[in-house]
Amino acid sequence: MATTRRRTPWKAQDRDERAHELIEHILDTYGLGHELAIPMAHHHAANAGRLSVRSAARHYGLSCATWVSSATSPRCVDCPDENTPHVLHIRLYSKEEGRQFVIEQTGGDPGRLKYNPHEKDHGPRGFR
Repeated sequence: MATTRRRTPWKAQDRDERAHELIEHILDTYGLGHELAIPMAHHHAANAGRLSVRSAARHYGLSCATWVSSATSPRCVDCPDENTPHVLHIRLYSKEEGRQFVIEQTGGDPGRLKYNPHEKDHGPRGFR
């Protein structure tokens, strides 16, 4: 009897299309490469928006840079006050422009990537 694979909980979720209209608006109004800043009520709303925009950009075949900032920090990583107003920053690129940006930032050295897929642990037997 063959075993069936179960889908991961991430794959069982419905497709997130909340930011599709925003992506279309950005493309129609500004085009690629323009940075858009959207004020948000608090950190959690801005971060949820960031994740939704990244998902929508992948659906449209685009690369994107998204980050959250607050009044006290340009990149909100360890947020001191999550309930204060935050800003969601979005910049869309074509896939090729996104690749060129990464090459410019790293000088082509994979060791300088924030996430290096070549150094990923592939399990006990090294399977990919």
